[in-house]
Amino acid sequence: MERLRPTLTDPTLDPQSPEVTHSPDGVDLTLIRWMLSLTPAQRLEVLQANVRSILMLRDAIPRP
Repeated sequence: MERLRPTLTDPTLDPQSPEVTHSPDGVDLTLIRWMLSLTPAQRLEVLQANVRSILMLRDAIPRP
């Protein structure tokens, strides 16, 4: 039987390896690695830009 997804107990796959892009539960590890590569100030800038985008989308919804 062929396994479709690696498991955390699989000794042949290192979650730190760049070849592994998703965890067994579907979490995108590339995004986590990217965020961890940023400085704290850069992370804050990214999060603030996300908040601004969400607020802009929320304000675009017509209200009765």
